[in-house]
Amino acid sequence: MIREQAAVIIGADGIAQILIYEYFVSVSWVHQKLTPGINLGSNIWLFNYLTETIDAQLLDTIEHDDFEHRPYKISLKLNVSTVMGKPFRQLEDMVAEHSGKIII
Repeated sequence: MIREQAAVIIGADGIAQILIYEYFVSVSWVHQKLTPGINLGSNIWLFNYLTETIDAQLLDTIEHDDFEHRPYKISLKLNVSTVMGKPFRQLEDMVAEHSGKIII
């Protein structure tokens, strides 16, 4: 469910270099697989609940990452309420020494 994609920059020499890896869960993928026929965007409460639940799983996955040996920065797409919540603050404390490797 959690996907990873590289963001690259292509230099004047035409060679691509990885800048960051973005971790995300595609809401449209979730919609297609779990709730076909239901417009998740039509109910803001449901959409927020879904994205907060997805964010919790993403935070849990990132919490177990090995930042010491990660060669690239990572980017996380999160709901604002997730960033303001206690689990995110706990993750911040856990990865504080590697904060230069995470982009929110």
